[in-house]
Amino acid sequence: MPSNVHKFGQDGDQDGDIDLFTLEDALYSMGNYLQKHGIKPNSLRSHRRAIYAYNHSNRYVNTVLAVARHVRGS
Repeated sequence: MPSNVHKFGQDGDQDGDIDLFTLEDALYSMGNYLQKHGIKPNSLRSHRRAIYAYNHSNRYVNTVLAVARHVRGS
């Protein structure tokens, strides 16, 4: 994400700076990146595609989705 900060970074805490080391800015920036890469609610296919756009590794995609399932408790 740091290499994409100028393209996808968002000022989530509205302090006038984009700082990926602050939770709000990091979350808004990640959300913006995923949205721009076509993520849709309840669409596993779009989730896979958006995550793969960030890291071209199916192992990475599967790991991210497994962690998300674990965090959701499903």
